[in-house]
Amino acid sequence: MGRGAPAKLVIAATAAALLALGPGAALAAKGNVKFGGETEQARKAKLVVDSQGRAVRGVWTVMTDCSGQYEDFRAQIEVRSPLDRSTQDGFRDVGSTSDSDGTYSARYKHEVEGEYKGKHKIAGTLTATITFRRNGKEYVTCTAEDLAWKVQELKSG
Repeated sequence: MGRGAPAKLVIAATAAALLALGPGAALAAKGNVKFGGETEQARKAKLVVDSQGRAVRGVWTVMTDCSGQYEDFRAQIEVRSPLDRSTQDGFRDVGSTSDSDGTYSARYKHEVEGEYKGKHKIAGTLTATITFRRNGKEYVTCTAEDLAWKVQELKSG
């Protein structure tokens, strides 16, 4: 064996071990990794995974269908750690947030799921419901159901 042979064996063994752990582990061994892509509505989707290949935060822009005579509403759905489930194979998060100015309020509910579709791609679905209230009384609900999304690793540099 040449002088570089042991180092090459260590590198090859490390790469093989990471691949055996799953696509997220091999991808994220280098630290936080950013992913970018779109929803099926051609709107932005962003996701960040940690050094273990687990999702830690994400943002999706969606267009919701609103009840009654109200126009469709564009919303931004965000998830942040800790997620309900986040592994090297995928993630799931169900949650809600509220916003209010004293007269008007909005409650955003979401369910987001994603799974690795190879070493550099993640795909999933998102469901969002936004309930608007005026002086405490509900007046419109806007929804996006089972919206598909795909992201891929963004190359740094």
